[in-house]
Amino acid sequence: MQNSIKLIEIGNNIRKWRQLKGMKQDGLASEIEISKVSISKIETGRADISLLRLFAIASALQIQVQLLFSDPSTLVRENENS
Repeated sequence: MQNSIKLIEIGNNIRKWRQLKGMKQDGLASEIEISKVSISKIETGRADISLLRLFAIASALQIQVQLLFSDPSTLVRENENS
């Protein structure tokens, strides 16, 4: 149960970062050479994701991999309050 919650959180963060970067699912999928369906499953927490795939996604989004574990909207709010 705990693992599926984490997968959903990470997937949501990937989706938010992708949208923030102005990228569509098919663009990200093409960039990391997987199907759009696979991206959809990752973003909805319905697929396990390897560490190598996380690094590939982060690279395609041009962010550091640890940012995939953070909700971008909370980071933006923190920066605005600084």
